[in-house]
Amino acid sequence: MDISRPPVTVQLTRVLAEHAGLPLATERLDGATELLQGVQSLIDELHHVELDEVGLSATFDPRWS
Repeated sequence: MDISRPPVTVQLTRVLAEHAGLPLATERLDGATELLQGVQSLIDELHHVELDEVGLSATFDPRWS
């Protein structure tokens, strides 16, 4: 599954922080942008993992309560 999304830029990081209501000082924007790029790369890698035939690791049993 290929997900197309805009590249992570300082401007995008600023907009996302503002949208989330998170105060982000200007001097921290570069570091936050690098971190966001790293997280996006990890998420992109997960999209390539084949999970079609992976069984459930746990099931719900209502008697547990």
